Amino acid sequence: MTKELQVTDKVLVKVEKLQETGALMLPQNYHAGNNVKAANLLLQDLTNKNGKYALEVCTQSSIANAIFYMVTNGLSPTKHQCSFIIRGNKLTCQKEYAGNIAIAKRDSDLIGIPKAYTIYEGDKLDLTIDLETGLQKVSEYKPNIDNIKKEKIKGALAIARFSDGTTDCLYMPLGQIHAAWKMGSAKGNSPAHNDFPDQMCEKTAINRLLKRYINSSDDSELGVVQAFEPNKKNTETIDVDDAFQEAEEVKPETEKEVDTEPEKEPDEQIQDIEFTDTDEPEF
Repeated sequence: MTKELQVTDKVLVKVEKLQETGALMLPQNYHAGNNVKAANLLLQDLTNKNGKYALEVCTQSSIANAIFYMVTNGLSPTKHQCSFIIRGNKLTCQKEYAGNIAIAKRDSDLIGIPKAYTIYEGDKLDLTIDLETGLQKVSEYKPNIDNIKKEKIKGALAIARFSDGTTDCLYMPLGQIHAAWKMGSAKGNSPAHNDFPDQMCEKTAINRLLKRYINSSDDSELGVVQAFEPNKKNTETIDVDDAFQEAEEVKPETEKEVDTEPEKEPDEQIQDIEFTDTDEPEF
């Protein structure tokens, strides 16, 4: 076990200590230990576009904070609820499409999986506003099956049902969808966007619909310690030298020297090591 691999063990020790003192409450049925170990295994094989391993090029603090973000948000990397992405010498954790649904189900009483439909030229779609709830409703939707072709896509409709009996929907025209894609690393030109634009449109619409519920929920089901938010200023982050002093008893099974990159940011442009299924900016 290398020195870098010890970081995940230290994160787990820190999480367990916070739970014992009542400073951190994780979502019900979320097993931090299993997911930290799963993240550990994924990170051992994670490389950037230059073929260098994340555990060699990324700082220990960024690795610790990425895993801590995963845990405090109750995300599972093996269920594709989040992805670890190398940006220069920093590791970040990004919520994915499945992660947004999991959080919405946990925090907003979402029922089941939101439904989405690609809208094509010739489809009849009428939306109304429920004046009591202020939510959009579909008054009529009649697809034209003869126009199911990617060059005839007009937009996407997402529908979500909640335990209080309400239903909310959101329609995104293709222009808005393309604008969202351009903010991602692939700029909407990944193989998935080009080959399966209908599925990507539907995922984008679902993410946009769930955004309002995820961002407006309280912390009743989340850890009271705020997670590290990638690409945002944070006052609470993990310093592996200071915050994990109590975890120093974690010893490596074997010692192996690993050459690491210098701590300064590399001159090359930020690179993502893998395509993410939403490929959209963070909420």
